[in-house]
Amino acid sequence: MISLEAITPAYALNLTKTNMMSYCEKHGLSFREDLFLQNWDNADNFGIRYLPDDCVVGFMRMMWSAESTECYLKDLQIEPEFRNQGIGTACLQQVKTIAIDAGASVIRLRVFIDNPAIALYQRFGFVESDRKDGLIEMTMQLET
Repeated sequence: MISLEAITPAYALNLTKTNMMSYCEKHGLSFREDLFLQNWDNADNFGIRYLPDDCVVGFMRMMWSAESTECYLKDLQIEPEFRNQGIGTACLQQVKTIAIDAGASVIRLRVFIDNPAIALYQRFGFVESDRKDGLIEMTMQLET
């Protein structure tokens, strides 16, 4: 259903701003383009190609703790017109596989408290571990 490929920071930045700006404004947070681009090289960045349509429909970005025991899903951004088609679930499966292969014992992510993607994360096995400043931290323990 999906494949992962290289992606440009410009595409990822644009999609993130499009998808997240209303949440940032609603919760009084600023979106820092400079930090996004500064962290680009410190992450594993993947374009998401939707195979039935043979087009890039989003990207995901993963970062690691110093010991690689924790995987941080920093971004999972999907173009609005491709949501609710199973792409998010397929991406989370890829994240889980990559994290397990790297020896991680947990995956962490943060999501805005009013983002409908919370339901996707819960269905996939993430549980709420903290709540602060309009964000929910969610974790999923991995069996290694």
